[in-house]
Amino acid sequence: MQIRNLQDYKAFGNSAGVSTASAQLTFQVEEDGNVSLPVLGHVPVAGLTRIEAQRKIEKLYRDSSLVNPLIELKIANLKVQAFGEIKTQGNFTLTKEYTSLIDIIGQAGGLTPAADEKHVKIIRHEKTGIRETYIDLSDINILSDPRIFLQADDIIYIAKNKRAVRDDNLQNVTTLIQPSILIFNTALIIYSLFR
Repeated sequence: MQIRNLQDYKAFGNSAGVSTASAQLTFQVEEDGNVSLPVLGHVPVAGLTRIEAQRKIEKLYRDSSLVNPLIELKIANLKVQAFGEIKTQGNFTLTKEYTSLIDIIGQAGGLTPAADEKHVKIIRHEKTGIRETYIDLSDINILSDPRIFLQADDIIYIAKNKRAVRDDNLQNVTTLIQPSILIFNTALIIYSLFR
């Protein structure tokens, strides 16, 4: 995953190899792709992966003020949303740099029995507009498909399968017909009694 827009990083500093725990500081990557860091000021990190940004910041601190700085960058506050036929719906945090659709489905407790695993939709906002990608989870080759790796603010939607939709439609028809059948049966009983 590359840094493109507003993204939070947690920087954990440890200077001169000291083994004591340092204070955790959080710095946000601004819309212009820069992060404001103590001593360094504005550092451009747009377009860099997490590891590249970490190395760049370590080098800048090493060159300016710290001896053997250990900087650990973690992605924070990056979330995706999952809706539809998934056991737990809602927001899910991207806990690692390359979080896949499979990881999020696992965090959510899996798909419901009514899920259509052949047409899982990932909705992504891009500069050119909204892009929808359909993933077939029943295909084992999907594990090597780069489209399953999620980005911040992706929306995952899992629709109902055809059988579940058919069952829902049948239940709706039954719900509508049942009162009519009850009235008809009542009328037949009354007619039989008075005959």
